[in-house]
Amino acid sequence: MSRPALTAERSLLGLAIRDPLCVDEHAGSIGDGDWFRPQHAALWRRMVALREDPQHARADAESWLGAVLTEAFGWGSEVDGAAYVASLAHEAHGTGQAAGYYLRAIGRASLARQVRDAAAIVVERVDQGADPAEVLAGLETAMAAMSLRASVQASPWITIGETAHQVYDETQEAQRNPESRIRRVVPTPWPKLNMLTRGGFRRGEVAILAGRPGTGKTAAAMQCAEWAAHHGGVGVFSMEMTRQALTMRELAREGRVDLTAITSGRLSPEQWRGMTQGVEVLDRRPIWIDDTPALHITQIRARAKRLADIARRDGVELRTLVIDYVQLATATVAKGENEQAVLSRISQAMVAIAKELDVAVLALAQMNRAVEGRAGERPKNSDLRGSGQLEQDAAVIVFTFRDPDSEVDTARELVLTKARHGETGGIEMRWDGSIQTLTELDPWQEERPRPRAVEEPWYGGDRD
Repeated sequence: MSRPALTAERSLLGLAIRDPLCVDEHAGSIGDGDWFRPQHAALWRRMVALREDPQHARADAESWLGAVLTEAFGWGSEVDGAAYVASLAHEAHGTGQAAGYYLRAIGRASLARQVRDAAAIVVERVDQGADPAEVLAGLETAMAAMSLRASVQASPWITIGETAHQVYDETQEAQRNPESRIRRVVPTPWPKLNMLTRGGFRRGEVAILAGRPGTGKTAAAMQCAEWAAHHGGVGVFSMEMTRQALTMRELAREGRVDLTAITSGRLSPEQWRGMTQGVEVLDRRPIWIDDTPALHITQIRARAKRLADIARRDGVELRTLVIDYVQLATATVAKGENEQAVLSRISQAMVAIAKELDVAVLALAQMNRAVEGRAGERPKNSDLRGSGQLEQDAAVIVFTFRDPDSEVDTARELVLTKARHGETGGIEMRWDGSIQTLTELDPWQEERPRPRAVEEPWYGGDRD
């Protein structure tokens, strides 16, 4: 432990003993593990608890100093004794504004200790013959958690007038150049959904896309990813499907080649031309896929930050993240907490990632099995598995829906049940499974070309 860091601990505690506002402002900014001396951690914890006591919640500086020194006699050796507490108060210098400086110094020292400990564990496990891949995965999780802890800072206060000027300038720019709205909004492939959501998905927010199996949920998400790639970089966390399976679907859509032909490897010359065109198109799309299963939410954050740097080096700004799907991610919770608590942690972390990286997060989610018993009824927010936190945190919630009573097998609907900046509604769609595409129905829209069909001789049988 360096002397400057230990001095910072003593100085912060001294300020907190003399100024109760220091405790109020920074109570949640430092934890027990950040202090080098356990007695310092105990004293901070005691002062936070004392400040939460209604008797001392409104104490002024003089009353607070007297209360802490009096209580210190009861805290005893846990805080190194009342005499030590008094010495900290006596040595304190500066104002409460200096607390931020001391807090950062303590945080840096704490992070340095954690890095050293993590490195020591890695060396020890490798020397013991542990699988290097497992050791690396554990290190990545630990480093991601440390990075997340280090980035947590109090949000700066900004006057509403300053924000109003910013909004005014953005609106003025949007009037001069309608394309400028793309900077804050990520449009979708479907005009009506863009109209209902007032432009599409917004950066800094989370959108939920849910649906029962077979309704085109993943295909819809990848259509959104492909469309978003026209306006910026896109990262796809595919914890369910492999990147090869996802890319096959994209090639089918872009090349307009029947997916069955691609999966079977039996393509006609025309289909090969379509697939070649699809490869050329996808080669220009700034879309990255990570198909690692069961990622911890801190790993998702760390990898997303790394991707933002990669995209920036390639001259692209990362604007969209797709997570497929939420229930396959993991999070650290207290012992005894249930699955809903895990989903709550993941949901809150996704909001934090969206804000920190300034990206639109499109998260796919499962629906409760109870919806299967409501034949014909359109989905609602409560159908989301672990719906409480997801419903609260999402700015947009949209379902892919297939009415089991419909006589048209290709009929689908996008059901928009939450739109924080717009209005809810339904959008009639047509599903083309051969090229994994959802198309918005429009009576004035020309019929889109069909995929290049698979030639009969390779599949056998006579044409009817």
